[in-house]
Amino acid sequence: QSASTTGNVSGVYDMSGGSWEYMMGNMVYSNGKPMSGNSKSYYSAFTGILSNGTLFTGKYAFPSKRYYDKYSYGTSDAEYTRGKLGDATVEMAPTNYRSWYADYAYFVDGSYPWFLRGGYYGNDAYAGTLHFYYNYGYAFVSLSARAVALGALDRQYERHIFHIVFVCVIIYMEVHMYKADMYQKDIFSINYKKLKEMGIKVLVFDLDNTIIEKKKNVVDDKVKELFKRLKKDFKVIIISNTWNRKKIEYVSKELDIEYIMNARKPFKYGYNKAKELSNTSVRNICMIGDQLLTDILGAKKMGYYCCLVDPIHQSELILTKFNRLIEYFIFKRLNKKYNIRRGSYYD
Repeated sequence: QSASTTGNVSGVYDMSGGSWEYMMGNMVYSNGKPMSGNSKSYYSAFTGILSNGTLFTGKYAFPSKRYYDKYSYGTSDAEYTRGKLGDATVEMAPTNYRSWYADYAYFVDGSYPWFLRGGYYGNDAYAGTLHFYYNYGYAFVSLSARAVALGALDRQYERHIFHIVFVCVIIYMEVHMYKADMYQKDIFSINYKKLKEMGIKVLVFDLDNTIIEKKKNVVDDKVKELFKRLKKDFKVIIISNTWNRKKIEYVSKELDIEYIMNARKPFKYGYNKAKELSNTSVRNICMIGDQLLTDILGAKKMGYYCCLVDPIHQSELILTKFNRLIEYFIFKRLNKKYNIRRGSYYD
Protein backbone atom coordinates (compact mmCIF):
# COMPACT_ATOMS: atom_id res chain seq x y z
CA GLN A 1 0.00 0.00 0.00
CA SER A 2 2.90 2.37 0.61
CA ALA A 3 3.70 2.17 -3.13
CA SER A 4 0.22 3.38 -4.05
CA THR A 5 -0.28 6.97 -5.19
CA THR A 6 -3.07 7.33 -2.63
CA GLY A 7 -1.59 5.16 0.13
CA ASN A 8 -4.24 2.43 -0.13
CA VAL A 9 -5.09 -0.57 -2.29
CA SER A 10 -7.39 1.44 -4.56
CA GLY A 11 -4.62 3.80 -5.66
CA VAL A 12 -2.43 3.68 -8.76
CA TYR A 13 0.81 1.72 -8.50
CA ASP A 14 3.98 1.65 -10.51
CA MET A 15 3.69 5.07 -12.14
CA SER A 16 7.34 5.12 -13.11
CA GLY A 17 10.03 2.49 -13.41
CA GLY A 18 8.84 -0.50 -11.42
CA SER A 19 7.82 -2.75 -14.29
CA TRP A 20 6.39 -2.15 -17.73
CA GLU A 21 2.64 -2.37 -17.98
CA TYR A 22 0.78 -3.73 -20.96
CA MET A 23 -1.90 -1.47 -22.37
CA MET A 24 -4.87 -2.45 -24.52
CA GLY A 25 -3.19 -0.62 -27.36
CA ASN A 26 -2.69 -2.84 -30.38
CA MET A 27 -1.45 -2.30 -33.92
CA VAL A 28 -3.57 -3.81 -36.67
CA TYR A 29 -1.98 -5.66 -39.57
CA SER A 30 -1.97 -4.20 -43.10
CA ASN A 31 -5.32 -5.96 -43.72
CA GLY A 32 -6.91 -4.12 -40.78
CA LYS A 33 -7.04 -7.17 -38.47
CA PRO A 34 -5.62 -6.93 -34.91
CA MET A 35 -2.25 -8.53 -34.28
CA SER A 36 -1.69 -11.23 -31.66
CA GLY A 37 2.07 -10.98 -31.58
CA ASN A 38 5.31 -11.51 -33.45
CA SER A 39 5.43 -15.27 -34.06
CA LYS A 40 4.26 -18.63 -32.69
CA SER A 41 6.95 -18.27 -30.03
CA TYR A 42 6.14 -14.69 -29.04
CA TYR A 43 2.42 -13.92 -28.92
CA SER A 44 -0.43 -12.82 -26.70
CA ALA A 45 -3.40 -14.97 -25.71
CA PHE A 46 -5.62 -13.26 -28.30
CA THR A 47 -6.53 -14.69 -31.68
CA GLY A 48 -4.97 -12.44 -34.29
CA ILE A 49 -2.42 -11.93 -37.03
CA LEU A 50 1.32 -12.58 -36.56
CA SER A 51 4.12 -10.50 -38.07
CA ASN A 52 4.40 -12.81 -41.09
CA GLY A 53 0.71 -12.32 -41.90
CA THR A 54 -0.55 -15.71 -40.75
CA LEU A 55 -3.47 -16.16 -38.37
CA PHE A 56 -2.73 -17.37 -34.83
CA THR A 57 -5.58 -18.96 -32.87
CA GLY A 58 -5.27 -17.91 -29.25
CA LYS A 59 -7.28 -18.65 -26.14
CA TYR A 60 -9.35 -15.45 -26.33
CA ALA A 61 -10.99 -13.35 -29.01
CA PHE A 62 -10.26 -9.64 -29.07
CA PRO A 63 -12.87 -7.64 -27.12
CA SER A 64 -15.15 -5.02 -28.63
CA LYS A 65 -13.15 -2.21 -30.28
CA ARG A 66 -14.42 0.26 -27.71
CA TYR A 67 -12.26 -1.48 -25.09
CA TYR A 68 -8.91 -1.07 -26.78
CA ASP A 69 -7.04 1.39 -29.01
CA LYS A 70 -6.30 0.29 -32.57
CA TYR A 71 -3.24 1.77 -34.28
CA SER A 72 -2.65 1.69 -38.02
CA TYR A 73 -0.03 -0.61 -39.49
CA GLY A 74 3.55 0.59 -39.83
CA THR A 75 7.09 -0.76 -39.92
CA SER A 76 8.86 2.10 -38.14
CA ASP A 77 9.07 2.39 -34.35
CA ALA A 78 9.40 6.18 -34.65
CA GLU A 79 6.34 6.82 -36.84
CA TYR A 80 4.56 9.00 -34.29
CA THR A 81 2.00 10.26 -36.79
CA ARG A 82 0.15 6.99 -36.15
CA GLY A 83 -0.55 8.13 -32.60
CA LYS A 84 -3.89 9.29 -31.23
CA LEU A 85 -4.81 12.48 -29.41
CA GLY A 86 -5.63 11.52 -25.86
CA ASP A 87 -3.11 8.70 -25.42
CA ALA A 88 0.00 10.87 -24.76
CA THR A 89 1.82 9.62 -27.87
CA VAL A 90 0.92 12.71 -29.92
CA GLU A 91 0.51 15.52 -27.37
CA MET A 92 4.11 15.29 -26.14
CA ALA A 93 5.48 15.63 -29.70
CA PRO A 94 8.10 12.88 -29.29
CA THR A 95 11.18 12.90 -31.51
CA ASN A 96 14.16 10.56 -31.84
CA TYR A 97 12.70 8.00 -29.42
CA ARG A 98 12.27 10.49 -26.59
CA SER A 99 9.17 12.10 -25.05
CA TRP A 100 9.10 14.76 -22.33
CA TYR A 101 11.73 14.44 -19.58
CA ALA A 102 13.70 12.05 -21.84
CA ASP A 103 11.13 9.26 -21.32
CA TYR A 104 11.46 6.53 -23.94
CA ALA A 105 9.12 6.87 -26.96
CA TYR A 106 9.07 3.71 -29.10
CA PHE A 107 5.99 3.21 -31.26
CA VAL A 108 4.39 -0.16 -32.08
CA ASP A 109 5.53 -1.64 -35.38
CA GLY A 110 5.28 -4.78 -37.52
CA SER A 111 7.36 -6.85 -35.10
CA TYR A 112 6.13 -5.46 -31.79
CA PRO A 113 2.37 -4.76 -31.95
CA TRP A 114 1.58 -4.15 -28.25
CA PHE A 115 2.09 -0.98 -26.22
CA LEU A 116 3.84 -0.87 -22.86
CA ARG A 117 3.83 2.09 -20.48
CA GLY A 118 5.86 3.51 -17.62
CA GLY A 119 9.16 1.72 -18.13
CA TYR A 120 10.84 -0.70 -15.74
CA TYR A 121 13.55 -0.39 -13.10
CA GLY A 122 16.37 -0.99 -15.63
CA ASN A 123 15.39 2.08 -17.68
CA ASP A 124 16.54 4.43 -14.93
CA ALA A 125 15.91 8.07 -15.98
CA TYR A 126 14.28 6.94 -19.24
CA ALA A 127 11.31 5.52 -17.33
CA GLY A 128 8.40 7.78 -16.43
CA THR A 129 4.68 8.37 -16.69
CA LEU A 130 5.11 9.54 -20.31
CA HIS A 131 7.26 6.53 -21.27
CA PHE A 132 5.82 4.28 -24.00
CA TYR A 133 7.42 1.22 -25.54
CA TYR A 134 6.55 -1.83 -27.65
CA ASN A 135 6.53 -5.59 -27.16
CA TYR A 136 5.33 -8.91 -28.58
CA GLY A 137 2.40 -9.35 -26.20
CA TYR A 138 3.83 -12.31 -24.32
CA ALA A 139 4.40 -12.78 -20.58
CA PHE A 140 7.75 -11.91 -19.03
CA VAL A 141 9.15 -11.20 -15.57
CA SER A 142 9.54 -7.44 -16.13
CA LEU A 143 6.07 -7.03 -17.70
CA SER A 144 2.81 -6.53 -15.85
CA ALA A 145 -0.78 -5.40 -16.38
CA ARG A 146 -3.73 -4.23 -14.31
CA ALA A 147 -7.50 -4.36 -14.49
CA VAL A 148 -9.18 -1.03 -15.19
CA ALA A 149 -12.86 -0.20 -14.82
CA LEU A 150 -14.03 1.62 -17.94
CA GLY A 151 -16.85 4.13 -17.99
CA ALA A 152 -19.37 4.42 -20.78
CA LEU A 153 -17.90 7.68 -22.09
CA ASP A 154 -17.39 7.57 -25.83
CA ARG A 155 -13.78 8.00 -26.95
CA GLN A 156 -14.66 11.00 -29.09
CA TYR A 157 -15.89 12.86 -26.02
CA GLU A 158 -12.89 11.71 -23.98
CA ARG A 159 -10.67 13.46 -26.49
CA HIS A 160 -12.81 16.59 -26.40
CA ILE A 161 -12.48 16.62 -22.61
CA PHE A 162 -8.71 16.17 -22.88
CA HIS A 163 -8.57 19.14 -25.25
CA ILE A 164 -10.62 21.30 -22.88
CA VAL A 165 -8.41 20.42 -19.91
CA PHE A 166 -5.28 21.05 -21.97
CA VAL A 167 -6.51 24.47 -23.10
CA CYS A 168 -7.50 25.41 -19.56
CA VAL A 169 -3.94 24.65 -18.47
CA ILE A 170 -2.17 26.66 -21.17
CA ILE A 171 -4.45 29.68 -20.77
CA TYR A 172 -2.78 30.30 -17.42
CA MET A 173 0.68 30.55 -18.99
CA GLU A 174 2.36 33.94 -18.84
CA VAL A 175 0.44 36.38 -21.02
CA HIS A 176 3.58 37.45 -22.91
CA MET A 177 3.58 34.00 -24.52
CA TYR A 178 0.50 35.09 -26.50
CA LYS A 179 1.79 38.53 -27.49
CA ALA A 180 2.51 38.49 -31.22
CA ASP A 181 5.47 40.57 -32.41
CA MET A 182 3.27 41.88 -35.22
CA TYR A 183 -0.51 41.93 -35.72
CA GLN A 184 -2.18 42.67 -39.06
CA LYS A 185 -5.62 42.20 -40.60
CA ASP A 186 -4.51 39.58 -43.13
CA ILE A 187 -1.48 38.22 -44.99
CA PHE A 188 -1.75 41.02 -47.56
CA SER A 189 -1.35 43.74 -44.92
CA ILE A 190 1.95 42.49 -43.50
CA ASN A 191 5.04 44.66 -43.94
CA TYR A 192 7.25 42.03 -45.58
CA LYS A 193 9.88 44.65 -46.42
CA LYS A 194 10.33 45.29 -42.71
CA LEU A 195 10.63 41.56 -42.04
CA LYS A 196 13.37 41.29 -44.65
CA GLU A 197 15.23 44.26 -43.17
CA MET A 198 15.04 42.59 -39.75
CA GLY A 199 16.86 39.56 -41.12
CA ILE A 200 13.87 37.24 -41.54
CA LYS A 201 14.70 34.64 -44.18
CA VAL A 202 11.88 32.14 -43.78
CA LEU A 203 8.11 32.69 -43.65
CA VAL A 204 6.08 29.88 -42.09
CA PHE A 205 2.36 30.20 -42.84
CA ASP A 206 -0.60 28.50 -41.20
CA LEU A 207 -3.06 27.10 -43.76
CA ASP A 208 -6.75 27.20 -42.75
CA ASN A 209 -8.20 30.69 -42.34
CA THR A 210 -4.76 32.22 -42.85
CA ILE A 211 -4.01 31.41 -46.51
CA ILE A 212 -7.33 29.87 -47.46
CA GLU A 213 -10.77 29.46 -45.87
CA LYS A 214 -11.32 26.29 -43.86
CA LYS A 215 -14.08 25.02 -46.15
CA LYS A 216 -12.56 26.34 -49.36
CA ASN A 217 -10.36 24.28 -51.67
CA VAL A 218 -9.43 26.84 -54.30
CA VAL A 219 -6.44 29.20 -54.03
CA ASP A 220 -7.27 32.76 -55.15
CA ASP A 221 -5.16 34.44 -57.82
CA LYS A 222 -4.41 37.22 -55.32
CA VAL A 223 -2.84 34.68 -52.96
CA LYS A 224 -0.84 33.11 -55.80
CA GLU A 225 0.53 36.49 -56.80
CA LEU A 226 1.52 37.33 -53.21
CA PHE A 227 3.41 34.08 -52.73
CA LYS A 228 5.10 34.47 -56.11
CA ARG A 229 6.54 37.78 -54.89
CA LEU A 230 7.44 36.45 -51.44
CA LYS A 231 9.45 33.53 -52.83
CA LYS A 232 11.86 36.04 -54.39
CA ASP A 233 12.96 37.21 -50.93
CA PHE A 234 12.06 34.36 -48.53
CA LYS A 235 11.84 30.63 -48.22
CA VAL A 236 8.14 29.92 -47.66
CA ILE A 237 6.63 26.90 -45.87
CA ILE A 238 3.10 25.89 -44.86
CA ILE A 239 2.74 24.38 -41.39
CA SER A 240 -0.70 23.08 -40.42
CA ASN A 241 -2.38 20.81 -37.91
CA THR A 242 -4.62 19.49 -40.66
CA TRP A 243 -4.87 15.80 -41.49
CA ASN A 244 -6.39 16.67 -44.88
CA ARG A 245 -3.49 15.62 -47.10
CA LYS A 246 -5.43 16.22 -50.31
CA LYS A 247 -6.06 19.87 -49.46
CA ILE A 248 -2.60 20.77 -48.20
CA GLU A 249 -0.92 19.02 -51.13
CA TYR A 250 -3.15 20.94 -53.53
CA VAL A 251 -2.35 24.31 -51.92
CA SER A 252 1.40 23.62 -51.73
CA LYS A 253 1.40 22.58 -55.40
CA GLU A 254 -0.53 25.68 -56.46
CA LEU A 255 1.88 27.93 -54.54
CA ASP A 256 4.95 25.78 -55.28
CA ILE A 257 6.09 25.62 -51.65
CA GLU A 258 6.85 22.90 -49.09
CA TYR A 259 4.42 21.90 -46.36
CA ILE A 260 4.23 20.19 -42.97
CA MET A 261 0.91 18.58 -42.06
CA ASN A 262 -0.23 17.21 -38.68
CA ALA A 263 2.20 19.71 -37.15
CA ARG A 264 0.76 19.38 -33.61
CA LYS A 265 0.93 23.09 -32.87
CA PRO A 266 1.56 24.52 -30.30
CA PHE A 267 4.04 21.71 -29.55
CA LYS A 268 7.50 21.99 -31.05
CA TYR A 269 7.26 19.02 -33.44
CA GLY A 270 6.13 20.95 -36.53
CA TYR A 271 8.25 23.99 -35.73
CA ASN A 272 11.36 21.80 -35.49
CA LYS A 273 10.46 20.28 -38.86
CA ALA A 274 10.18 23.76 -40.36
CA LYS A 275 13.56 24.70 -38.89
CA GLU A 276 15.10 21.58 -40.45
CA LEU A 277 13.64 22.44 -43.85
CA SER A 278 14.88 26.03 -43.50
CA ASN A 279 18.42 25.20 -42.37
CA THR A 280 18.64 28.49 -40.49
CA SER A 281 18.39 29.93 -36.98
CA VAL A 282 14.98 30.33 -35.32
CA ARG A 283 15.74 34.07 -35.18
CA ASN A 284 15.48 34.17 -38.96
CA ILE A 285 12.03 32.54 -39.09
CA CYS A 286 8.64 34.26 -38.87
CA MET A 287 5.42 32.35 -38.11
CA ILE A 288 2.23 33.83 -39.58
CA GLY A 289 -1.12 32.51 -38.38
CA ASP A 290 -4.59 33.34 -37.07
CA GLN A 291 -4.69 31.53 -33.70
CA LEU A 292 -3.11 32.57 -30.42
CA LEU A 293 -3.38 29.11 -28.85
CA THR A 294 -1.59 27.28 -31.66
CA ASP A 295 0.31 29.52 -34.08
CA ILE A 296 1.49 32.27 -31.74
CA LEU A 297 2.03 30.22 -28.57
CA GLY A 298 4.01 27.57 -30.45
CA ALA A 299 6.12 30.16 -32.27
CA LYS A 300 6.93 31.99 -29.02
CA LYS A 301 7.94 28.72 -27.35
CA MET A 302 10.21 27.93 -30.29
CA GLY A 303 11.78 31.39 -30.43
CA TYR A 304 10.33 32.38 -33.81
CA TYR A 305 9.34 35.93 -34.67
CA CYS A 306 5.54 35.78 -35.02
CA CYS A 307 2.75 37.66 -36.74
CA LEU A 308 -0.93 37.28 -35.88
CA VAL A 309 -3.60 37.85 -38.52
CA ASP A 310 -7.37 37.79 -38.26
CA PRO A 311 -9.11 34.62 -39.49
CA ILE A 312 -10.34 34.90 -43.08
CA HIS A 313 -13.75 33.40 -42.32
CA GLN A 314 -15.89 32.42 -39.32
CA SER A 315 -16.37 28.86 -40.58
CA GLU A 316 -14.19 26.71 -38.29
CA LEU A 317 -13.98 23.35 -36.53
CA ILE A 318 -15.82 22.95 -33.21
CA LEU A 319 -12.55 22.74 -31.28
CA THR A 320 -11.26 25.86 -33.04
CA LYS A 321 -14.43 27.70 -32.03
CA PHE A 322 -13.73 26.65 -28.45
CA ASN A 323 -10.20 28.05 -28.86
CA ARG A 324 -11.71 31.34 -30.02
CA LEU A 325 -13.66 31.55 -26.78
CA ILE A 326 -10.42 31.09 -24.84
CA GLU A 327 -8.78 33.72 -27.05
CA TYR A 328 -11.43 36.21 -25.90
CA PHE A 329 -10.15 35.93 -22.32
CA ILE A 330 -6.51 35.98 -23.44
CA PHE A 331 -7.13 39.23 -25.35
CA LYS A 332 -8.59 40.71 -22.17
CA ARG A 333 -5.32 39.92 -20.42
CA LEU A 334 -3.32 41.30 -23.36
CA ASN A 335 -5.38 44.48 -23.29
CA LYS A 336 -4.82 44.92 -19.58
CA LYS A 337 -1.04 44.49 -19.77
CA TYR A 338 -0.13 45.68 -23.28
CA ASN A 339 -3.22 47.60 -24.46
CA ILE A 340 -3.66 45.08 -27.28
CA ARG A 341 -7.19 44.44 -28.48
CA ARG A 342 -8.70 42.43 -31.31
CA GLY A 343 -8.56 44.64 -34.39
CA SER A 344 -5.89 46.99 -32.99
CA TYR A 345 -3.19 46.26 -35.54
CA TYR A 346 0.51 47.04 -35.08
CA ASP A 347 3.90 46.19 -36.53
